Amino acid sequence: MRNNIEQQKLISIKQVKSAKKSRLIKNGFIFFAMSIFVLLNIHIKSILADSTNLAEKIKKAEKNVVFTVRKYDKYYNLGESIMGAVKDDNSKYVKLDYMDKSLKNIINSIYIDKEFFDAGPEDFVNYSEGLARIRIDEKYGYIDRKGKQVIPPKYDAADKFIEGLASVELGKKWGFIDKSGKMVIQPKYDGTSYFSDGMAMILVDLKFGYIDKTGREVVKPQYYMAKDFSEGLAGVLINGKKGFIDKSGKIVVKPKYDSSLRFHEGMAVVELDNKRGFVDKTGKEIVKPKYDSAFYFSEGLAPVELNGKSGFIDKSGKEVIKLQYETTENFYDGVVAVELDMKWGLIDKKGKYIVKPKYDSIKYFSEGMAAVELDYKWGYIDKSGNEVIKPIYDGVSDFSDGIAKVKLDNNYGLIDKSGREIIEPKYDSISLLVEDMILVRKRNKMGVLIIK
Repeated sequence: MRNNIEQQKLISIKQVKSAKKSRLIKNGFIFFAMSIFVLLNIHIKSILADSTNLAEKIKKAEKNVVFTVRKYDKYYNLGESIMGAVKDDNSKYVKLDYMDKSLKNIINSIYIDKEFFDAGPEDFVNYSEGLARIRIDEKYGYIDRKGKQVIPPKYDAADKFIEGLASVELGKKWGFIDKSGKMVIQPKYDGTSYFSDGMAMILVDLKFGYIDKTGREVVKPQYYMAKDFSEGLAGVLINGKKGFIDKSGKIVVKPKYDSSLRFHEGMAVVELDNKRGFVDKTGKEIVKPKYDSAFYFSEGLAPVELNGKSGFIDKSGKEVIKLQYETTENFYDGVVAVELDMKWGLIDKKGKYIVKPKYDSIKYFSEGMAAVELDYKWGYIDKSGNEVIKPIYDGVSDFSDGIAKVKLDNNYGLIDKSGREIIEPKYDSISLLVEDMILVRKRNKMGVLIIK
């Protein structure tokens, strides 16, 4: 009896201790969860506050904007300056003036070839690593964002800067310069590519090889076709078939394919007899060529197509999302746009619909928002599929710094992620925020919003 009583007491004590421990674990979990919730709440409030503050600053800047008479055919917001372009039909040049934020003081002026200007603003507006190409009297050089000639025009051809170097042509031979204009790899090649993964293709007597950034010929020119390095491997053509080599020139994937794409997330698309599959970086054929189409892996999944239907496979080759869609994109932050019956929707990595196909178009996500089109009108959804901003606009841009440009009845304005119109659509043109400036045009007048 006594033993039974003592045993019951012992069991009772254990139960109490267990209950206390359970309560401690439960309370600890609740405390942890509450802490995470509080931290997330603070973070979200901070983001919303930053967005609100920026919106208020833009509104304040608009109230204080001073307009000047438009003098240039085109204006470009470069952040550090504002570029104005003047075309003269009787001249072979286009004048570019680089102005300060007042639009009154000219910092630098240059004349570039009209033919080069007419080809599009990609070169002299979209800077690469802080420098942009220009062409004057059919010679290429580079300028900074204030129009200063950092590298004088003296090259017969030139590419943009990538990985700190740019390929240039002199006397029908190609080499590389650094951002100071120093020729770090002498022009002795018939052709070059830009640097990728620390390596650049070179062309000598119709054969491709590779050099590193010191100019050392790591792989001698020997291939009649080659591609840039990606993830340490490059596609090359050997005896009429495609394979992959490493940076020492060693063959890693045997040349037996008709075509290939670059490595991405450790896998590359290969094609044989008009069918596509995947190989890994050891050369192992993970997915035998059996699909009509296939594209890069993104977030562990790759879109594939067979008999007009698209779905997704994982890196083992398993079809994890049924081939049932007309078109698919690549996964980004756990979601992807898919087309079914000529309408677009969103699915997650399990193939579950976040948004059932109902839109005419869905753009890529930018800052957690994707533009959607319905009946020729544009709005936005978030990654949960919520239609945050209803499709009411004639055109929209991606979000940048929490704001997007919208078009309504041929007028432009700015909105935030809640859909609030920071600047109602009323301008003939408007730029997004670049550093601390927004450029607006109304009829024949230009204004600069300085965000402080």
